[in-house]
Amino acid sequence: MTKAERLAHEQKFRQFTLIDYLYRLRIRANYQDALMFTDGPTSADESARVRANLIALTASTMLVHEIHIGALVGKQTFMRWIDDWVGRNDPQELTLGLRRDILDASI
Repeated sequence: MTKAERLAHEQKFRQFTLIDYLYRLRIRANYQDALMFTDGPTSADESARVRANLIALTASTMLVHEIHIGALVGKQTFMRWIDDWVGRNDPQELTLGLRRDILDASI
């Protein structure tokens, strides 16, 4: 397949998003897992685990985007932005403040 043919073929499909990925994970999972999203958690422990997993998923998604943005604008500029943001905000669990060292080493 030539590059032009491949590009023409790819343009027939819409862009995939994080929501598509999460939907696919839910479909592949046991259908009882969907009860968490339709009926809510059955216990405080279950709710805490779902919250922790959603935080980790969000933080890792942000990390990928931050590495990409850092590569585009340059490490020095991006690290200055991070330090400015962390200085003005209260870094909490799995936030930009905790990803700072990873970003510093990855960009």
